[in-house]
Amino acid sequence: MKKKIMLSLLVVLMLVVASLPLLAADAPVVYIDSTGVPADMEAGAEFTVYLKIKNNPGLSAIEMTFTYPESFELTAIEKTGAEVAFGGFTANTTSSKLVVDAESNVTDNGIIATLKFKVKDGVKTGNQTIGVTVNSACDFDLKSYFESAETGTTESATVSTKCAHVLEDNYTTTSEEHYKLCTKCGDHIGTEAHTFTYDNTDAAKHTFTCSKCAYTGTAAHTYTYADKDETSHSATCSVCAGVNDIEHKYAEEGTVKQEATCVAKGWTTYTCTDCGHKHDVEDIAQKAHVFGEWTKVDENSHKRTCTTCPAGVTPAEETAAHNWDAGVITTPATHTETGVKTYTCTTCAATKTEDVPVNPEHNWSAWTSADDGKHTRTCSVGHETETEDHKWNAGEVTKVATCKEEGVKHHKCTVCGFEKDFTIEKLPEHTWEDWKVKDMKLHTRTCKVCGMVEEGEHNQGKRVKKNATCTEDGGYTYYCSDCGAKTGSIKIRAKGHVFTDWVLDSEATATSDSVYKRTCRVCGVTETSTVKCEHTETKTETKEATCTEDGYVRKVCTSCGFIVESEEVKATGHKAGEWEVSKAATETEKGLRVKKCTVCGEVLESEEIPMIEKETTASTTTEATTTSATTAEPEPEKKSNTALIVILSVVGVAAIGTVAALLIKKKKA
Repeated sequence: MKKKIMLSLLVVLMLVVASLPLLAADAPVVYIDSTGVPADMEAGAEFTVYLKIKNNPGLSAIEMTFTYPESFELTAIEKTGAEVAFGGFTANTTSSKLVVDAESNVTDNGIIATLKFKVKDGVKTGNQTIGVTVNSACDFDLKSYFESAETGTTESATVSTKCAHVLEDNYTTTSEEHYKLCTKCGDHIGTEAHTFTYDNTDAAKHTFTCSKCAYTGTAAHTYTYADKDETSHSATCSVCAGVNDIEHKYAEEGTVKQEATCVAKGWTTYTCTDCGHKHDVEDIAQKAHVFGEWTKVDENSHKRTCTTCPAGVTPAEETAAHNWDAGVITTPATHTETGVKTYTCTTCAATKTEDVPVNPEHNWSAWTSADDGKHTRTCSVGHETETEDHKWNAGEVTKVATCKEEGVKHHKCTVCGFEKDFTIEKLPEHTWEDWKVKDMKLHTRTCKVCGMVEEGEHNQGKRVKKNATCTEDGGYTYYCSDCGAKTGSIKIRAKGHVFTDWVLDSEATATSDSVYKRTCRVCGVTETSTVKCEHTETKTETKEATCTEDGYVRKVCTSCGFIVESEEVKATGHKAGEWEVSKAATETEKGLRVKKCTVCGEVLESEEIPMIEKETTASTTTEATTTSATTAEPEPEKKSNTALIVILSVVGVAAIGTVAALLIKKKKA
């Protein structure tokens, strides 16, 4: 065992000693070398920098990403001129990434790759930074570098660019300054502060205008003030030198010059917040009198005097009639003697009396308790006495009767107020709480009053059914009908879906794929599947161009209808024919002639044909006219007979020919 431990320690020591020279060496550096790059490059310029490594500890692979401004385009990452013998070289200008690797550790220093850039339009004037980030690097001994500053670093390079500024004609302005904007790079050129001239506009503000860029605006005056008169003061602006008369602006709160009294108002001095002018105003309301106690004047009235009226002023007084109360019987009347009733003024406490007439009726005292069962009252005039039983109210339970002890109910007489407790008999039965689960077999309940505990077995009086579905188990669950405890269960497994065959739900279109659907016969849940069309089979569809509408020749997918190729055929335009009569003119109506398109037949032009003028002949006699008309009629009839003869001849010849042909055929047979 000791030999194994010693051997392990020796191996560790050897690894540490072997790595000491590597750890002690300078950290490797991957950097960008921009030596030889021209200064002040403008848009369109192309330049080259080099990706290099120094203090190479012996690396087998490096993955790097280049960083540069948006105004540069990385056009190439090349192995040309490489001084480090990495075998693998994978570059991507789109992602600005380079990966180099070898089958063993490479210790060379120098150029890894050549980077070519192009300056884009809109580049700004100044120094631009080109950097590199090492995503990962490794060798076969230590596995990784560049995870911290102690194991590897990167260095960037700077190149200078210059924009051939094209300035806008007009200044761009802010409230503080103006400048001209470069239309190429967006830099602010010739920025300087405004040079303002001022114009006194009104008492509130002045106008300022920049003499160079014409920027204008208004601003409030910066005033110094001088008191002028009771209503206004002069104000001089320290910026525009304008002078205006402005009304005094008095502070909302002034200084009390004279306090108000109960016989006069008070005065307040207000000061202008601008120029300090002072103004007195009688604006403190007169105070109310503060009267002393009311004192009796006579049987009808009383008075009071103000205690705050200033010295030298006759104090104010108020006089009012007495306010007598309802009066109190100070000497009760009897059946034989009058009594006395005394009234008191509620304001000044003055009193007066009046006689109370002889009282022929009883003047009963209040009822008082005689004992537990009765109460009495006495007439103060005749001294008679009455006695009757107490009249108890509904009572209040002060101690509840239980199955162990008697209760108490407190009653009060509604007439005299006497109070007495009555006993409530013990309850004949227990007052049970609900059954509670004790264990798998038993449940218990407790008397709410005496605490007695009763025990019983569960029953299976309640069954809850859950139907099994395609996806969820079902079954039966049994519960005790007394305490609700679960007493057992039977499980029914889920049935699973029973799907129909796949059917086409929607055919593929030019913008969507084919969708197939199947449905569960039990629960109705549906599933869909999408089939993508590859447009492998096509057909040609054509639409001929017409005179007015364009046509086309298309190659269309026979599966989904997607138009793979399409060529437009322009409309041919109308081709006008000769004039033709569409409606002949008569002696009573105009005619119409039209010019139509020889292709589609659409009417392109139309014009009217004038009516035919009536023929006029020498008038003879009615008989002569009739004769002339009769003579002219046979000519059309002759023409009609001639046509009929021609038709009959043609039919006869055709019939003879048919008969002859039949006879020849029969003879041959």
